[in-house]
Amino acid sequence: MHLTGMEPPELAARLRYLNESAHLLATTSSTTSRYLMSRHNALMYDWKMELSEAQKKKACGSCGTIMILGWGATLESSVQNTKDKTRAKRKVRKQPRAMVYSCGTCSKTTRFPMSISKPSRRNKSVLHATSTLTAPAPVPQSQTSDANTPSKKAPRRKSRKKGVLDAILARSQAPQATSSGFGLDLNDFMKKS
Repeated sequence: MHLTGMEPPELAARLRYLNESAHLLATTSSTTSRYLMSRHNALMYDWKMELSEAQKKKACGSCGTIMILGWGATLESSVQNTKDKTRAKRKVRKQPRAMVYSCGTCSKTTRFPMSISKPSRRNKSVLHATSTLTAPAPVPQSQTSDANTPSKKAPRRKSRKKGVLDAILARSQAPQATSSGFGLDLNDFMKKS
């Protein structure tokens, strides 16, 4: 189905139609969705267009399955270890962390490296200079002794808390007294005659 006479606006409209319809049918008709997405990918390949990274994450490049995590795909965060066999000790070298998407239909895995920026390092002399500038000023003794004494608002806070708890308790007990209905409760029905 190579469409050679297609103009770029028509191509964009067709690609958008295939992509959106594949996503709409992903849960109701997965086979049709896979077919539409594979046609979308084939059309992009025919026109030598590259899939964006977001498109590669959303659909399997092999079978066209829409990657719904937990349903048709799984996602893992991993660090791949590679062995350097040129040395006798076989040093293990860690590659950067990557997100690994695996398709639930065809079991194809796709790795996307995570770009982790290294933390910037400051010169020790700059760090020492900034720490001395931002050091807190000594606090006078009169202020520290006031901070250790109990607050004057503490008794008021306790009484207010007790009042709120009493109100909640009274409210919870009030419906029990009035909920007796017709003078009967569950124990009246539980009695054997």
